Amino acid sequence: MQTSPAGKAFIIKNEGECPTLKPDTTRNQIGHGHNLTPAEQETMIVYGIDISNGITLDQAGYILDQDVAR
Repeated sequence: MQTSPAGKAFIIKNEGECPTLKPDTTRNQIGHGHNLTPAEQETMIVYGIDISNGITLDQAGYILDQDVAR
């Protein structure tokens, strides 16, 4: 499945922008609503990005692109 630019904009609008870890109902999130897996939580690496000191807006966009491509 492919997500359109309008679909990505919808996700960003509804999930917001979180450059640092924030607790969510089930696990921590970063970026535009990316829920960390247990392995990501342990290593602090998401799609090859070290998130331990936060992420940039470009990195948040990259993580979103990876999430919607799955």
